[in-house]
Amino acid sequence: MSIEEQLIEKRAKMKANLKAQFIRQQYNPYRFINGNEPIFDPAVQRWMSMRACTQDFFKATPKTSYLGLLNILPVAVLTYIVHNLRAKNENMYRSGEISYRDRHPKFH
Repeated sequence: MSIEEQLIEKRAKMKANLKAQFIRQQYNPYRFINGNEPIFDPAVQRWMSMRACTQDFFKATPKTSYLGLLNILPVAVLTYIVHNLRAKNENMYRSGEISYRDRHPKFH
């Protein structure tokens, strides 16, 4: 048996052991007698810790700056376009270029 096969077999045994332990804890009928204790899963704990501490390990790079700009830029451009369009229409309404009857956003 090669080293890789031994490692695969060892990993499979460890996975089966952890799965059996989780099932034993999850379906234990006496689990709630002492209070509602959640099952401690180290993988979930590591993931939650990673998500809670991302700002501690964040490094600003050109790529992250570019991605941040790509999130903000469309909103800013759309806001600029809508504001200018509404200001132009409002100016036309107030100057009388468009009659009240022809105005599109009316309250009927």
